[in-house]
Amino acid sequence: MTTSTADPNPIRRLARSQSPLTVAVEILFALLIVAAFWYSRNADFFAGRVPPGLPVESRVEKPTSSAPGIPSLSRLAGFDPAGKECRQLIANGSFEWTGDWHLPLSPRPAAYTDEQASEGSRSLRLGSGPTDQFAYGDSQARQTLDLPADVESLVLMADVWRTASGSGRDRQYLRVRVGPDHHTLFDERVDLPSWQPVAYDLTLLAGSRVELIFGVLNSGGPGRAAMGVDNVRLYACPEPSKRAALTPSPKSSPPPSLMLPLVYRMAPVSGGEPTATVTPTKTPTAPALCKELVVNGDFESNSGWTIPNTPRPGRYATEPVWSGSRSLGLGIPPGQANAYSDSTAYQWVTLPLGAAQITLRAALWRAVSSGGDFHYLWVAADGKTTRVMQGVEDARYWREISYDLTALAGKRLFLLLGTFNDGAGGVASMFADGVSIQACSSVVTPVPATPTPSPAPTATPTVTPTSIYPPPAEIRSPDFGANAFLWWRREIADRDLTLMQEAGFRWVRQSFAWEDMEPAPGQYTLEVEADRVVRQVNASGLYLLARLDLNADNPDFWAGQPPASNGKFVEFVSMLAQRYNCTRAAVGCVHAWQVGNEPNLAREWGGKRPNPAQYAALLGQVYRAIKAANPNAIVISAGMAPTGTDNEIAMPDTRFYAEMYRAMKGNSDGYFDLLGVHAAGFAAPPETDPAQAAVNPAYGGQRFFAFRHVEDIRKIMQANGDGDKRMAILEFGWTSDPVNPDYYWFGAGAGIDEFVKADYLRRAYVWAGEHWQPWVGLMSVLTMPNLDWLEDGDPFDEEQYWWAILEPSQIDELRLRPAFVGLCIYFRGLAGERCPYDPN
Repeated sequence: MTTSTADPNPIRRLARSQSPLTVAVEILFALLIVAAFWYSRNADFFAGRVPPGLPVESRVEKPTSSAPGIPSLSRLAGFDPAGKECRQLIANGSFEWTGDWHLPLSPRPAAYTDEQASEGSRSLRLGSGPTDQFAYGDSQARQTLDLPADVESLVLMADVWRTASGSGRDRQYLRVRVGPDHHTLFDERVDLPSWQPVAYDLTLLAGSRVELIFGVLNSGGPGRAAMGVDNVRLYACPEPSKRAALTPSPKSSPPPSLMLPLVYRMAPVSGGEPTATVTPTKTPTAPALCKELVVNGDFESNSGWTIPNTPRPGRYATEPVWSGSRSLGLGIPPGQANAYSDSTAYQWVTLPLGAAQITLRAALWRAVSSGGDFHYLWVAADGKTTRVMQGVEDARYWREISYDLTALAGKRLFLLLGTFNDGAGGVASMFADGVSIQACSSVVTPVPATPTPSPAPTATPTVTPTSIYPPPAEIRSPDFGANAFLWWRREIADRDLTLMQEAGFRWVRQSFAWEDMEPAPGQYTLEVEADRVVRQVNASGLYLLARLDLNADNPDFWAGQPPASNGKFVEFVSMLAQRYNCTRAAVGCVHAWQVGNEPNLAREWGGKRPNPAQYAALLGQVYRAIKAANPNAIVISAGMAPTGTDNEIAMPDTRFYAEMYRAMKGNSDGYFDLLGVHAAGFAAPPETDPAQAAVNPAYGGQRFFAFRHVEDIRKIMQANGDGDKRMAILEFGWTSDPVNPDYYWFGAGAGIDEFVKADYLRRAYVWAGEHWQPWVGLMSVLTMPNLDWLEDGDPFDEEQYWWAILEPSQIDELRLRPAFVGLCIYFRGLAGERCPYDPN
């Protein structure tokens, strides 16, 4: 049998397949091509038409309307989706909340504004107005969509407000990108300061993944161009034979471990328990001209609904039921232990535009004993919430409710069922069944149900609708993240965030140092860097995890060190969480917060012996402060340093976690949403069992010297009844360090070079996906590079340099490593896409 010796790694194989002379010639040829391309991109500058400060990436050339052989997209007039049972595909096309659009940073980035709106209260502003200081740069808003294939027509509609002053080569444009091809819908310089509708036929692109790009390019001349955008819609209208089959598909990703928002607390309504027995009578099935929009509204399967993992999460129940064999149970049933918890289930529903009648119906069974608990059913669209039902009622029998949603036609609706328990007094529970939203093409007069005796209803207070916090950030299993260094250098941060987004990362983990943001008591410098970092990440489309550092590097820091500084730290976090609580009034959005870092080391705990009980107490205080600012924010505990040392300077991570649970009395509710862990791979491949590492001196001789040591910590969670909570791997990776003696033995000394590291990182994600679902959440790689490593001219003495997945490089250069390229190929491949940095 012949054994192949070919290197399986395509990146390394490419580098080794040619002679040195051939490689040198090809590098020289490539440099000539790059130089020619660079000159062509900067022709305006050499001709004196672009100011020298304009970055190359901000100069966007006008693309051809279509690539050769691709039909042009046509403009429409008079399109009316009414009566066509069309689906609306654009997310946040009204710009009423901050999200769903990628707003790349530039000298003049796009921004949400309430200065003018075609509809609602906000719109999107791009470009530079007559009085703006910055008169150059490309201002864009982008959204990526998967267009359905089985449609009769696809129509893009929007309202635009365009202004142009002075003279110049400034442009307002709208493009649709499909792979490498751009379709230009308009690209012109227009001064028409009023809202004008535009519409385009995109049917030729059915079945494609497209990127919608609104933009304004200011060339830096004497003129200014700007554009307002609002009411963006993309209608997918079905083929006549398939109109009845359009049903939203459920989300397949695991539910996030979050509570949903509590904006209003109801006082209990007095009233005795009903004594009448009621036989449920179902409302007759709607006529065939109606379409059901809710997925799994009878709860007979496990699809359609997201059920957040709260202290008392929702669950499917076999009794009581309204019809079929199952219902949805929310809250705490009578006789079970009380807890502070919001038990919820939700799904997104797109309401068709043009429907004559849209009706929400549900059958509810409600029980409550005493206290400040309540049941609720909310719907939210365009940032506004309607409380269809909210209150307390001890009615332990099925009762149907209905609500007219016709006024929300064409909107994307957030449907939320919940029961809140305040942890005091009695408990509340609710069961739901037969949840339905039907859209009818003509008004339907329902056949009345057979009258059935029922006890007099308990009055439910009427609540004025109000806005809620945005839905929680989605955490997949596993999810893709990386640590980054975004502080101080805006242009490097913008480049690195773009690289992460292009590679397929979804989360970025950034350290927020208390001493940098509050250098003196009550004196904050948030607008210097913190605001910019948060907004920059928000504009990139990535989710932001903020690491809150407890231990100050400055020994003279005014607040001192933990645990003495804990009280002041909680006050600081409360302010920070309010500032970045993701609401429309907030400066920006921090989706998740990590409380501290490796407090099982004395150097991270004020130089004192690690104390799990003190950390747990602080964690609970911070949790409450963050949830008070944003009930939907994710709180993650600190990850511990994997170690077996047990003395004044360190505590084994497993002991720290066990004692932390003991301090929480075995109940982590009210302390964290996800348990944070660290998972360095050291010298072992990612699949290595911790038992193997414990008996193999080459791997270190202890269980924690394995990536899968995470499983040891998972067992601690399960032993404390926390098996329903998820974990976040906040740091993991492998080092290729050949320089520093402390790391050589599990780096280059273990045979780990950049190509092995790339392979191990990919295999770690594969292992997690195959063995750790659904309990593993975010997995954050060590690390994107830090330009500070270059300051002393010798980055090699920096420990983290050897963990990084990219070379640290200045803004005018980019040096990739196999780890970044390999992860990009893996992440994009899972989505059926090609990594833009794939050399093959």
